[in-house]
Amino acid sequence: MSGSTPSGSGSATMPPVTEPDPFDQLIRPQRARRTAEGAEPSRRRGWVRIMLAVVIPLVVIVGGVAVADLWARAALSDPIRNAVAAGFRLQPSAVSVDLGGDLAIVQLLNGRLQRVTATSDGVELSGAHGRLLVTLSGVGTDRSLPVESMEARIELRPDVLGPIVGEITGLEPSAVAIVGSDVRVTTVLDLGIVGQFDADVELRPSAGPGSISFAPTMLELEGQRVPAANIRALPVLGEFIAPLLGSREHCIADQVPMALSVDRFAVDEHGATVVLRGTGVIVDETLARTGLCS
Repeated sequence: MSGSTPSGSGSATMPPVTEPDPFDQLIRPQRARRTAEGAEPSRRRGWVRIMLAVVIPLVVIVGGVAVADLWARAALSDPIRNAVAAGFRLQPSAVSVDLGGDLAIVQLLNGRLQRVTATSDGVELSGAHGRLLVTLSGVGTDRSLPVESMEARIELRPDVLGPIVGEITGLEPSAVAIVGSDVRVTTVLDLGIVGQFDADVELRPSAGPGSISFAPTMLELEGQRVPAANIRALPVLGEFIAPLLGSREHCIADQVPMALSVDRFAVDEHGATVVLRGTGVIVDETLARTGLCS
């Protein structure tokens, strides 16, 4: 028939159109978001593992070096502490030792300590108590070898100088003060049958190889200041006073290590300082033994 359309050839078949599932559109973004959120902690855990793998061995190494350094410090400090204590007549517990320079374990491996300081607040010198500071450079770990250099300083405050001034000069100070580079002593001069006189005597400190001394520089007597060189010329009294105020050496070799010589004895506003120096000092021998006074 002329009005009908043949079914068969000449017409394309259209694929069925699938409508989007509203439920799937709702779930899929949430699932993707959960996947992304799950990946982030996993990445963080990976970084944590890497950091732990690096940090833990590093902590172990640093801790091991610290322990080794503490052991080396104790092993190297104790012999020096004992020698300083013996040489200056102290208890080892009263001496503190500090190893300067590189790590102690490195210095031990090198066989030489760069710089060692030992201190004590309880040193005694001729009846006066003060502070001790010992500095040693180039100390071999083989203690039978000499150190490169050594210096010791004994520092005495002004208020403790009375006993040492009395010990050296034979005067009996009632007061002691620092005046510039001198020590001023207030005392009573006993001139026997002539009488007793209040006086101020100014003394200049000096040092010898194993001794310290005070030499008079000025005498103030009854309001008159007299230079030491003119004391003997004083009318009547000069002949009696001059013998009392002569320069006297006082040996301290038996109070310090035998390897050290007195290099300087001086005073300033902080007090008196005795400086001792030595070369060829052997820790277990000449540092640990005191000298002798003839």
